[in-house]
Amino acid sequence: MGKQSKRPGRAARDVHAVIREQAAEARRLGDGGRSEAERWPALAGLMQTSRLELQRRTPSQVMHEGHRYYLQFRFVCVELAVFDAAGAAVPMMVGALGDMGVFGHAPGH
Repeated sequence: MGKQSKRPGRAARDVHAVIREQAAEARRLGDGGRSEAERWPALAGLMQTSRLELQRRTPSQVMHEGHRYYLQFRFVCVELAVFDAAGAAVPMMVGALGDMGVFGHAPGH
């Protein structure tokens, strides 16, 4: 349930409902996923949260055959499919994430 609006006569919109609406509209436009973030702010927020979670969960090291190796990575391009329910057969949205920043192991540590 969304929070109460401070403006009388205008109900506050649930962010998840807004995300679903923006995802549906983006799919209808069929622009190949090249929509600008400013056009879909709620979807852009979801993509940003997803990107940050991918960064946080990607390991900076891995053990292989008894030896530790250190990893760095870049999100040059990652296709991300977002489902709004665990049992959904079709993604609510599909997007691409890109970032030239380096994540993971910091050399010299």
